[in-house]
Amino acid sequence: IEAENSNISIKNSSIAGAFPRGINSSGTTTIENTIIEGTRNSDWFLNTFALLIGAENSFVASSTFKNNTIGIKITGGSPRIENNIFQENNIPILLEGGSSPVFSNNSAQNNGLNGIFVDGASIIADAVWQSNLPYILGTKSIAAGANLTLKEGTVIKFTNGSYLDISGQLITEGTLANPVV
Repeated sequence: IEAENSNISIKNSSIAGAFPRGINSSGTTTIENTIIEGTRNSDWFLNTFALLIGAENSFVASSTFKNNTIGIKITGGSPRIENNIFQENNIPILLEGGSSPVFSNNSAQNNGLNGIFVDGASIIADAVWQSNLPYILGTKSIAAGANLTLKEGTVIKFTNGSYLDISGQLITEGTLANPVV
């Protein structure tokens, strides 16, 4: 499903075996109570996804992403991603650029990486990371003039050889009871 600058709303549905992409939307996207599975391709690894969202007000809730190369690829905006299940994907969530999604109550089991993989373009605008899933970093940079804020309880992990290059500002807002790790 390709929707350029159009809004999509999919509820109580099942999408299986899409190749190489499931849903590609640059408009506002709403996905609820939907199963998206079997979107796989080893040749186009970072361009094979069950769902790509890039709009400010997108919402994905109570859905299952199973057996995909990438479950959700987020390229922009501040979408809300909540109460979803990610199983047997290579990457459950891929976060690119300076997106600031709001994550809550998502679960990831038996994936290649059980977390939010962050790689790609530099963070060039202020971004906020918070999630019950860990952020797993490839090489990433914060550009001059940009701020990356890590909310309390945020967990950051690095892949082998990766690093965070800070030319802007990194702000951690952990607490004694709920630190940034």
